[in-house]
Amino acid sequence: MRLKLFDGPYYNMTKILLSMIGQWPLQPFWQKLMIQMTVFSYLLSILIPEVIKLIDVRDDLDVVVECLAPIGLHILNALKCFTTSYHANKLVKLMAHMDRDWKSRVDADGTKVLHHWAERGRILAKGYALYLFIGGTLYVCAPLVPFFLDVVKPLNESRPREFLFRTEYYVDQDQYFVPIFLHALTTTSVSMVIVAACDTMYSAFIHYACAVFVELSQELEYPVKNKDDSFYVSKNDDYFYNHIVKCVKKHKEVIEFCDFLESTYTVYSFGTVGLNIFLISFTGVQTVTKVDNPSLFVRYSIYVFGQIMHAFFGCWHGQLLIDYSEAIIISAYKSRWHGSSLRSCRLLTLIMMRSTKPCQLTAGKLFSVSLQTFTTIIKTAMSYFTLLRSLQ
Repeated sequence: MRLKLFDGPYYNMTKILLSMIGQWPLQPFWQKLMIQMTVFSYLLSILIPEVIKLIDVRDDLDVVVECLAPIGLHILNALKCFTTSYHANKLVKLMAHMDRDWKSRVDADGTKVLHHWAERGRILAKGYALYLFIGGTLYVCAPLVPFFLDVVKPLNESRPREFLFRTEYYVDQDQYFVPIFLHALTTTSVSMVIVAACDTMYSAFIHYACAVFVELSQELEYPVKNKDDSFYVSKNDDYFYNHIVKCVKKHKEVIEFCDFLESTYTVYSFGTVGLNIFLISFTGVQTVTKVDNPSLFVRYSIYVFGQIMHAFFGCWHGQLLIDYSEAIIISAYKSRWHGSSLRSCRLLTLIMMRSTKPCQLTAGKLFSVSLQTFTTIIKTAMSYFTLLRSLQ
């Protein structure tokens, strides 16, 4: 199967990023398997020394906090990869639906809204990926500051080495600083690609669904009229009724698409929400305890801000889906129902009744993913942050 839509400019970047980590659903099986095994090996190779270090320092709360944040990050990345790989068939169905819908539009006007939202999603995806890679670059370059200062402003002795993660390899880490740093650098780079790839695919699905809802709203508010500029002539010549029938079918299809999308991402969303609370609170503690160390303070600040932006990115997309699916009821009310037939009004009533329950993504079927969820994440993370600070 080849989906030409995803070879185009709107989704090509997402396809490339997913292919880099072996998560593009239409990759050849053996190629995908080999890349996935390599990516999971990288994640496992950093998780094992991190967990060993955590066990070794379990009696020191400050060091435990420093160990837990990167462990949570790598578990989150593993969850993203596992979700994308496990639901590969579902993702293919979602992409095939998008590709089929684009192909079904016979003229430029039919894809105008889709083009607008796809372009909007492309710009957002590029900006998000650029932010991740710039933030990741600044984060991994921070441990190199002591090397730079030793050259620019040397002291009588070398400055202490800083490591990206708290790990235990059972070797002299100062002596093997370069290979340890390169290992952490590689796994961090892989992590950035995982986040960018999986999140931009998630964004592409949401933007497509919102585009269809916007298109449907416009069709309800500004329907095509009859030849005599009216909406209803006779039962056999009821233009408005035929138009509403098409709208009902389109509404049903996009709802089914959203329900399928929700079932694909519900477990992933639940894990992401929980891990974001965990990461923001623990990284926040790391940040405030390193105020006297500018290098570490800047590095942890980048880290915690990145986690907040990651949480906002997911919740904001969920809010978009709720808002635009809920707006259908207003558009149906604004339509020219008062000049149409009774059967047309009955169909509009069905659309309005269904729109009272907006489409939404859920986290483990427990609560919706929305901006309200984002505020809950921040408040809960701050509560845990306060608790951890009181224990130090």
